[in-house]
Amino acid sequence: MIIEHLLKDPLHKAMLIPFGDYKNMFIREAPEGTIFETIDSPPKKVELIASAVISPVSPLANALSMMIYNQPIRRVFKAMRRSWRYDIHDDQLLLIIVKEIMEEKEAIQHNVAHLFAEEMIVPWVAISNNVRFALDKPKHITTADFVDAKIIGRKEIHILSEEGVRVTRRLYGIPVETLLKRWYTKYPDMTTLSFLYLKLEKFEYGTIIDSEELPEQHNTSDKGVPA
Repeated sequence: MIIEHLLKDPLHKAMLIPFGDYKNMFIREAPEGTIFETIDSPPKKVELIASAVISPVSPLANALSMMIYNQPIRRVFKAMRRSWRYDIHDDQLLLIIVKEIMEEKEAIQHNVAHLFAEEMIVPWVAISNNVRFALDKPKHITTADFVDAKIIGRKEIHILSEEGVRVTRRLYGIPVETLLKRWYTKYPDMTTLSFLYLKLEKFEYGTIIDSEELPEQHNTSDKGVPA
């Protein structure tokens, strides 16, 4: 299927949007595993590859919704109706596939650097429970999107230290307390505030990172869930 092929190409994006909103919309990325598109700032210049109007109750719409958003179409459509981004006045959806246009060499270099070298903060318990790492997108504190990667830099930091606070704000743009609450929600058995600060590089093909390659965890006295 051509859509599957395009989705594997990082420069091709597929998205479902309400048909009545497409004329006034900004181009929004729709990465797999998310319900909503994220608004680019500034919007990316793109070339339209393909488009089609579909009904949200059709089997095709549901299949595309699971492929693009990893969510049933009824849930995506309901979320779209609640979102301030959309003024839905009909039940038609527009499937569009776009390709990003790169105009400058510097822009391409920046894109490649961002795509293949990511930084993240990971609690020790997350490392002990997972042999593969997730590259966290800016301002997202989830480990839902697992990718095989190699570590190109690492050091242990204390999340409440001055350096830890600085790194947290730079990577995620949120207060440390908010980050901790989100991590504790995902890993309720977390009993230390020691985190590993990683710089990762994606592998083109699947290579699993063994936890034995990581430094041993140091015992700390920081326990308890933040309020």
